[in-house]
Amino acid sequence: RGVFYLSVLLFPHISVSETAITLKQDQVTLTKGTTKTARISCKVNAENFGREYIHWYQQKEGEALKRILYIAGAGNPTIEEEYKKAGFSADKITAKEESNLFIASVSDSHSATYYCAC
Repeated sequence: RGVFYLSVLLFPHISVSETAITLKQDQVTLTKGTTKTARISCKVNAENFGREYIHWYQQKEGEALKRILYIAGAGNPTIEEEYKKAGFSADKITAKEESNLFIASVSDSHSATYYCAC
C-alpha cells in the first residue's frame, strides 16, 4: 500500500471594507494510506461566514495552482470538471465556521499542497 502526503496552506482574504477574515488550520500536513479517505479542515473566522464563498485549491509540485471547487454562501459545492471524478467533495458548516475538503480513496496522484480560501 502506498502513502500519499498533503501539505495544507491557507489563503486569507481581506474584503473591501477592511474587515479581516482569518483562516486557521490545525493540521498542516496529512499522511494517509492509499484507498483511505482524507479530510482537510479549514476554520474561518468571518463576521458573515454563512454568506462567504469558500474555495479549495490544489497545487502539485512544479505546477500551477488549480481550483478544485468552491461553495457559494450556504450552497452545495461546485466542482471543477477535471476534479469531478477524482473523489473530491467538500462541506461548509456555518454553525462551526468550518469547511472540510474530502478526498475519497486517496492515491499517489492526490499528493499535493491544498489551499483553502475565503
